[in-house]
Amino acid sequence: MPMSGFPVTLRVRDLRNAGPHAYALNLERDAAELEWQPGQWASLRLPVGPHPPLVRAYSFAQPAWVEGPVPLVFDDVPEGVGTQYLKSLLPGDSVEVGAVAGKFVLPDPLPAGIVFLARFTGVVPVHCILKELERLGNPPSVTLISGAPTSGDLVFHEALTELAERASWFTYHPVSLDGGRDELSVLDKIPHFGHDVVPMVSGVRAFTQPVRACLMERYGYERRAVRVENYD
Repeated sequence: MPMSGFPVTLRVRDLRNAGPHAYALNLERDAAELEWQPGQWASLRLPVGPHPPLVRAYSFAQPAWVEGPVPLVFDDVPEGVGTQYLKSLLPGDSVEVGAVAGKFVLPDPLPAGIVFLARFTGVVPVHCILKELERLGNPPSVTLISGAPTSGDLVFHEALTELAERASWFTYHPVSLDGGRDELSVLDKIPHFGHDVVPMVSGVRAFTQPVRACLMERYGYERRAVRVENYD
């Protein structure tokens, strides 16, 4: 994404709950031609913190071709300065987008299969990518393993469940971490997992780093073959 044209100022349409501990910030597109690839994020310049602007990145929840507002999702960090500012925004307030970036996008060319491993709001860019894949006439085989502290914290759970029910190419494995399992415990049960499948991992480093290490040590992937999006 070229850096020309930034920063872009957009207006808030609304702020909605995306789960017990997550929010969806919907921004009006107005006249701004803001474009992004599924899986990318927007860098917001927030007028808070000891040395404003405070720069924070939030993933797009829908592809750019979906009509409607620009949808960004963020988790509720109780002591987070950026989070508390975003939660205070009202319809009509302005938000400054400093850039659109990110390499957590679909491989080109598409592989035979993709396995996504995501934790909590790490599923947001995956949700966006799945929307793009659903539009394709012949998408690859895709598996999503999505974990959250409790079943009630699973972001986009209903939408992902519905997609799995209607799309033969998509398999969804929700994981509630309070049930004694984690995302890696599901990985061994995927029959088609192997080197013709691209692993894509999204979440905080405490999650992505051990997952990448497991993929390298247990399954023989090279480090660069595991696509990772870190949220911290």
